[in-house]
Amino acid sequence: MVVNNRKVPGLRKSFEFKMMETPDYVNVYDFSEMQELAFDETYNACLQSDIIATQILSMNVGISIFGNGFLFDGSQISSIPLGGGAISIFRESYQWGRYGISQVEGKTYTDTQNVEKDLTFEELRMRNAVSIEDSPNRGGCFVIIAPWKGKISFKYMQVKNAERGIEVVWAKDASFEGCILGDNNTYSVFAVYPEFPHSVFGNERAKLSFKNNVIKHSDGPGVAFSYGNSIKAESLAMGYMPDVMVEGFLDIYNWHTQDSFERMFSKIVVQSLLTYTSATQEAVNIIDRMMVQAFKDYFGNPALDNIYYWKDNKKYVSVGMMALGAIFRPEVEQIFCNDPRLTVLEVPMEDENGVPLSSTVSALKTLLKSFMDLDKVTYSSALVCYDFQGGKEPAVKPGDPVPQDYELYARLTGQSVNLYD
Repeated sequence: MVVNNRKVPGLRKSFEFKMMETPDYVNVYDFSEMQELAFDETYNACLQSDIIATQILSMNVGISIFGNGFLFDGSQISSIPLGGGAISIFRESYQWGRYGISQVEGKTYTDTQNVEKDLTFEELRMRNAVSIEDSPNRGGCFVIIAPWKGKISFKYMQVKNAERGIEVVWAKDASFEGCILGDNNTYSVFAVYPEFPHSVFGNERAKLSFKNNVIKHSDGPGVAFSYGNSIKAESLAMGYMPDVMVEGFLDIYNWHTQDSFERMFSKIVVQSLLTYTSATQEAVNIIDRMMVQAFKDYFGNPALDNIYYWKDNKKYVSVGMMALGAIFRPEVEQIFCNDPRLTVLEVPMEDENGVPLSSTVSALKTLLKSFMDLDKVTYSSALVCYDFQGGKEPAVKPGDPVPQDYELYARLTGQSVNLYD
């Protein structure tokens, strides 16, 4: 390093490229080369440059991507629909039109839901917009849609500035390691599952694991779990949760005030309901206003005081992971957390006698029963957050910045703090 023509001693920087000289990886320098690999789906990609995408990159079987720390930039794609991604991998033929995913001209797509292929996405940065302010309505950066029986691994990823960072729908075995998950409009990871048991996975429970990750701020939960199958009372009552494993550490910097938490909860409930209805925008706006008011009363109930951490006379909620309840039945017991700083809380919508915690939730219950003919619409949600029960202090407090130092890098990657050892 040179400052004012003088060398500054003691400062060094090192980096390395991986040039994949293996038969299954091809070095990639621009988007047209990525399109070729995605079209053929035979060779994996090793990035040697930032990739500026001009349209959605669609795949039917999928390839692995080693990013070398480069950026896959989807900000130049004109439109990315909710449920679609800048990189979209889909296996079931009926999904192609449903999600509005573009198909490559000249390629014949076939239903490949029974193909078992492991995919790895490593050291890749992604964004769908230049800034977080531009992220609403920008879909996902990475979306995988299908009954997926192979293993999907995300390692050392940073995915930001999208409506939903990474969306995995019906994936039997997915993992995140050493990732920074945050700076997205709603979720950084959105994981959707059918009721359990389900024959598509051989009646085995799906698995979703997290090892040594950081959750930064998003307007919703860092990681959200939701149900995705037919709306039948018996299916909803079965539960949809995979085995959720948290290993090593999970640093959570996603704090919400009570007001922003209420708005967040309303937003994700409305988004979930819209998945199963064909409501007009006017109806959506009415439902959204009703939800905000309903949840304002609900989250003020003293029965929910345990989810709040007080700082400077304000109530905050640590929103690391959240499994949505209401009309869906999450199973809190399927969340296994080995980070001793964290806890798993139930967020009930009714008391032990089955009475809703607020009058507006009672009205909401009546509305949804007539709207969707459901008897049970007040299942508890599950929240993975810092443990501040009984006067404990959380490891990260509201307003604490995410460190940008070698120590965090070492914790994420398992390497030495001293990079030159």
